[in-house]
Amino acid sequence: MINQNLMKKNTISACLIVKNSEKYLEECLKNIFPLADEIILLDTGSNDKTIDLAFNTAFKYQYHYLKIYHDYWQNDFSQARNKCLSYATQEWILYLDVDEIISLNTQKNLPSFLEKNNFSANTTLCFRLLNPHPESGEIASYFRYSMFRRTSNIFFYGPVHEFLKSSSGELEVIDCPEFEIYHQGNLISSEQFFKKRQQYIKILVDFINKNRESSDLEHFYFHLGNMYGQINHFEKALNEYQNCFNYFAQKELKKNNSFYGDLLVKMIRLLLFNLNRYGEALPKIQLLIELSPEFADALFYLAYYQQKSGEIKKAIAIYESLQDLLIEKKQTNYLGIISLEEKLAKFVIINLAECYRLIGDKCKADFYRQKVLN
Repeated sequence: MINQNLMKKNTISACLIVKNSEKYLEECLKNIFPLADEIILLDTGSNDKTIDLAFNTAFKYQYHYLKIYHDYWQNDFSQARNKCLSYATQEWILYLDVDEIISLNTQKNLPSFLEKNNFSANTTLCFRLLNPHPESGEIASYFRYSMFRRTSNIFFYGPVHEFLKSSSGELEVIDCPEFEIYHQGNLISSEQFFKKRQQYIKILVDFINKNRESSDLEHFYFHLGNMYGQINHFEKALNEYQNCFNYFAQKELKKNNSFYGDLLVKMIRLLLFNLNRYGEALPKIQLLIELSPEFADALFYLAYYQQKSGEIKKAIAIYESLQDLLIEKKQTNYLGIISLEEKLAKFVIINLAECYRLIGDKCKADFYRQKVLN
């Protein structure tokens, strides 16, 4: 059979690594079929029915361009992803995990988006990864580099929480917030979640210890901090964030980016909300405000610091100005730093009620309590 897709422009190879993936595989694949001109599955040692299910799903939906390869798992996601890439033949690489689902909007509109734009060889497209919390179900939205050109010398780096690098110059990142991927992998039991995080922590610690001279360790310190934070090891999380923070200072890395902003946010939240070390949070808050002066979350952290430090009137003044800022929707988050978003306005009102109670203004305290109830 001649693959008619080879005659198209902007063709897509979807690349996935799988292992014992029965739970998610069909749902993942059926949402890729309308979009991908070929699908590359790299199996790293399944002993369940993953392979049979992949073939059966392709047959069920009459998809003819599924290719399956095998490799040994080497405790390194980048090694597996790069191996998977080596089998791709189409112009663009779309990479996913098997527990992720391409949104219907992405299936429908991504092809026309590719057709309408001219992209450089080092272009990477940044989608949104929608990640539900395993217990609360609240959905966090993350930036995720999701597509790049196959011939662009772009490759994956790092054993876990791997990221993209290019051997032919700096990546040109195009943000595509309208394209979304739903992540189901965190919707597991607390025991499974903890075990998975422990496995990732061990991989990251081993990698950092073996690559002390690497120029990219900040990414792995950051993700190691995230892993510790997700299992409530807050002191260890803060220590790894501090290692990341120190790495930026030592290497004189640029700070006007969302990665550095998110690092500051994570450190501030730990110090303010989990560890009650308010004095240590203030310099980080001031840095965040300097980095993004109209980022409302940064002002919220400053107000919270003032509240917990006993400067109630100063806190009230900031909370009141924040309320006006949020009502007028003037928040600027030009770096894409992770925000509290719609929860921010609620927290402002709750804290205003508490602050007015602390200074004995019962009328205003009751007013803001009623706003919370409403």
